[in-house]
Amino acid sequence: MKFTVIGGGAVGLLLASYLAEQGDVTLVVRRKEQLEALQQGIRRIYNGCATIHNVHATLVIPDDAAQHIFICTKAYALTPILAQLQHVRYKTVSGCQNGLAHVEQLRPLQNSNACVVEFGALKQDDATVVHTGIGRIVIGALSGESPRVAKIDALPVVYEQHIEPIVWRKALLNCLINPLTAVMQVKNGALIQNEQLFQIVMQLHRELQQALPQHMEAVSLRDVITLCDKTAANDSSMCVDVRVGRQSEIDEIVGCILAACTKSMPTLSTLYAQVKSMYTR
Repeated sequence: MKFTVIGGGAVGLLLASYLAEQGDVTLVVRRKEQLEALQQGIRRIYNGCATIHNVHATLVIPDDAAQHIFICTKAYALTPILAQLQHVRYKTVSGCQNGLAHVEQLRPLQNSNACVVEFGALKQDDATVVHTGIGRIVIGALSGESPRVAKIDALPVVYEQHIEPIVWRKALLNCLINPLTAVMQVKNGALIQNEQLFQIVMQLHRELQQALPQHMEAVSLRDVITLCDKTAANDSSMCVDVRVGRQSEIDEIVGCILAACTKSMPTLSTLYAQVKSMYTR
């Protein structure tokens, strides 16, 4: 099997390291510094043990009709990558983005898939990634064929015929956690450990239930509490983005949810505006 992973962030590094155990992996990155760091392979740390996984690092998306492509970039970086894919051959393409926008962007492509990432990953440096939490990667076809990835105990792969409800569920969970952690600059666990913050979480949940009752059937308040507890020591990606002054996925996650609603959501709208105000180009 030939795999191409686009994106050298935490998700891209971790996924590439596991795919390297079952095929040839090309990892496409943006910076020459990371390209050089990856010449010795990806160093993956799991349960305190470090292993090295060899990949071919490059700055250019290869042209290979046999390759299965996984796009592991931020959601806002997807558009230029999809433009590049118009000029290369591939067997399947799968997007591992947060939010909702990527589904419709990927759908027109041949053999396109949406992936929902539920594992935890932390990038330590350009070639080192820590697998911080066991979780699934759920793959669902939007058009045509899906990539066939062997099951891995540490990274369960699940194929789902109806992927969009799962994409929606993750986006809604992200709405309930990420923007509040970003504004308050706290870890996920603080949302259930701090009484005032938990009151805001409950208000967000009520607003979303009223605005999107059908989608919120899959997201109970208990689900939010369980996720915050499971990831209590983690910083959400949006929290980190705001902290380091990097562009966040607020538009792709929260903006898309707000756009899908006809009812007012004052709490979520306020958090959206706050996070937006924290990033200036």
